[in-house]
Amino acid sequence: MKKIIYQNVEVKTDLENLEEFLSGKNLLGKKFVIEINNIILQKDIDYKNIKINNNDIINIFLIVSGG
Repeated sequence: MKKIIYQNVEVKTDLENLEEFLSGKNLLGKKFVIEINNIILQKDIDYKNIKINNNDIINIFLIVSGG
């Protein structure tokens, strides 16, 4: 079990990679920006290759249209 900070809240997870994490949050297929440990990820990155480590800080910013 790993402890991470997600959206400024400490959470525990058994997930191994970012794709599993995004899937669990129902975010795959949506438009968003991901910041992990103060680094903004490129949008065309393979999320399976991004491992979730203990004490990671993950922030996800959804992009929505509208006024």
